[in-house]
Amino acid sequence: MVIYQLATIISYVVFICFVFIALVAGMYYFSEISEENPSKVSRVIRWLIYLILALHVGFLLFEGFPFLFVTISMLTHVSYLSLLQEFPTIKVKSKRFIISVVGAVLSNFLWFKYFLSVYVSLIELVSFFTLCAWIVPFIFFSSLITDEELIPTTLKKVFPKKQKI
Repeated sequence: MVIYQLATIISYVVFICFVFIALVAGMYYFSEISEENPSKVSRVIRWLIYLILALHVGFLLFEGFPFLFVTISMLTHVSYLSLLQEFPTIKVKSKRFIISVVGAVLSNFLWFKYFLSVYVSLIELVSFFTLCAWIVPFIFFSSLITDEELIPTTLKKVFPKKQKI
């Protein structure tokens, strides 16, 4: 029985490694697409947010999820919609971005609190968080395009080359 448990633990570790590799590859792919065509990525994000908002309405009406948690999560996704106005260059100091980050943290905290009190399988938990809490911020994060002001060529103004004598 010890060998079986050891094999199970090893398989979990290998599975988690594959999941992380797939996540990184997906984020890289999305960043490449967003550099080539940010309008398509913007449309994908918009429709994904609409889908998630519809799921939240279903959770509220048919599944009996707590009204406060669903409402805060929906408001967070509406704040993500407002971020699309400045997409693909998002200003980190803007009110929209700060509200979105605060909403995401609060929403994640509330959902973790809820799922600690309700029994669900690990797969259901990961599926819920992946689709309803994490996918839109991950897409935003992976599709940010660097502002022209931050490209290393501007460092020449800050750190001029030393002239050879």
